[in-house]
Amino acid sequence: MTSAELPAYNRANVSRETAVDDVAELMAQPASDSGWIYLGGSGARQQIFRLNGNLRAVFEFDRNDRLVAYGSFETTEPWKQDGSEPMVPDSDVPLILL
Repeated sequence: MTSAELPAYNRANVSRETAVDDVAELMAQPASDSGWIYLGGSGARQQIFRLNGNLRAVFEFDRNDRLVAYGSFETTEPWKQDGSEPMVPDSDVPLILL
């Protein structure tokens, strides 16, 4: 999957009703790894998926695990193989709100 194809793929397959397990199933084929980033004490979190090369997909969930936003970005930062949190996307990575 390319950076041009990913936004359309996500747009066609996610909604506010999309659950954490649905996203995992959706990204199982194109992603090679994933990790969670916890967003402060609110209970919100982002799941980052590693795709081809430097492409990443990001899905943001609220404290009730409802999908609230998604997006994608490219990075030159290496994927951490040690099980620690993945790289936090820059604040200028646009997320599409649901």
